[in-house]
Amino acid sequence: MQSLSGGRQSGTIFQPGEDIFHVIASFKDVLGTPTSHKEAFMTSGTTKPDVFLEDRFRVLTAGVILLFAIATLVYHSLEGWSWVNSSYFSAIAVTTVGFGDLAPSTDASRLFTVFYVLSGIAVITTCLNLSLRRVSLRISRHRPEM
Repeated sequence: MQSLSGGRQSGTIFQPGEDIFHVIASFKDVLGTPTSHKEAFMTSGTTKPDVFLEDRFRVLTAGVILLFAIATLVYHSLEGWSWVNSSYFSAIAVTTVGFGDLAPSTDASRLFTVFYVLSGIAVITTCLNLSLRRVSLRISRHRPEM
């Protein structure tokens, strides 16, 4: 009987540094036929998931920009700050620097700030993670085989 870990002896399903699509591909007997183009790509014998890494990176980068723009608009509307101060606070809040020179004064903007900071940190951290994975993938391609 084949193990769910794709024949690995360690007993773990997800190995550190392993792409989730490889994990999904290892479950192909359990999942049956691929249900998405990503699963079809990873089970087709192709071993280069970098196409989807680039797509995810582009989507997340657009998400960071969109999130920043929405926050700037919300602070400009709710607080009445200038566009510069609104974008400045958007950057300061999501990076958790918090100089203290600007602070939300209305309950609505304070509640928005809580959700903005939590979601912004998650999105930016994921984007940085993908960025580092892209660099690692490029370095591993150019490293000579031993």
